[in-house]
Amino acid sequence: MLSAGALLLAGSWAHGAITPSGGTDPAPGNSFWSTGGNSSQTISIGIGSEGWVDIDDGSTLSSGSSYVGYISDGGMTISGNGSAWNLYGSVGIGIVGAGTLNITDGGKLNSTNDVEISVNSSLNLGVSKNATLLEAGGSLTNYGTINIFSLGNLASDTYTIVTAGSFSGSGSVNSWGGIINGSNQFEVSGLTDYAGSTLSQSFSAQRVSIDSGDVIISFADNAGSGDLTLTGSELPAPVVADYFDGGTIDLTGLTNTQMIMSFYLGEGFDEDSIMIWEYMAGNWAMIDVDDTLATYEEGYYSFMVADGGTYGITADSNVPEPGHYAALAGLLTLGLVLRLRSKTRTA
Repeated sequence: MLSAGALLLAGSWAHGAITPSGGTDPAPGNSFWSTGGNSSQTISIGIGSEGWVDIDDGSTLSSGSSYVGYISDGGMTISGNGSAWNLYGSVGIGIVGAGTLNITDGGKLNSTNDVEISVNSSLNLGVSKNATLLEAGGSLTNYGTINIFSLGNLASDTYTIVTAGSFSGSGSVNSWGGIINGSNQFEVSGLTDYAGSTLSQSFSAQRVSIDSGDVIISFADNAGSGDLTLTGSELPAPVVADYFDGGTIDLTGLTNTQMIMSFYLGEGFDEDSIMIWEYMAGNWAMIDVDDTLATYEEGYYSFMVADGGTYGITADSNVPEPGHYAALAGLLTLGLVLRLRSKTRTA
């Protein structure tokens, strides 16, 4: 099973500026949302029923102190360069309901005061570029879970992704593809090239590159030591698509097998056409992306896998480019389908 805090970075998969849905106050359809909000209005997400708000396409939303997961469960995703929630006050992530706040692809939360994450609630940060994703003028207090993900071919470096007046709380902080240092910065690991034979090492917080970055695997900070073996498979694509890729991965001995898989598609793909598949009992089945970490940014499509199963990814291009299709044809000749077979080492 995936950890609760790592499930919904993709949000509701709505695309279109500021999109509220379900139980929100102000209610969906209120002009507050279409006009970008104001600095005095309190937002409550998860009131009366589960609620969600997406901020994308470079849109900005302003509000006063607010609540994510107020009475019922609730969440927000802020994604895309220039997309921001400018919060004049404090925000509670999880009040009575469980709260989820996802920030990725250069989105940002600016809070003039405190940010608090309650028990059973989460802050999920997808890092694909050098950008600060959260700034709190007051304290960042974590009693829940903060998950930080290295996405795509992120350069090995130290990133300041969160700033706050102070950091406190007894909650957990998890990371994939790097570690959080003593200064609350994200140190992203370098890439280990897979050379075609079994790779035996500690995989904690490590990243593995396959075919010169066509696929990048980011491991959890507590993955532990073990063996990784990649082999090919000639299973056909589940549907007719411009892109189909994957690989067969066997893992032995790791204590945490959750991984971020990042596939390089390029920039010209229709995000709504991208599908993840699992091969079971001789058939392909499409996976609900709300059950994986799933995001398309910097040309990479990234998603989380837990362990076990056979996986593939398909996508359709927005703008056909002959050179790009030639590259895709080369990938397809690999005949790779992703198969994760995790085996926990016993004492």
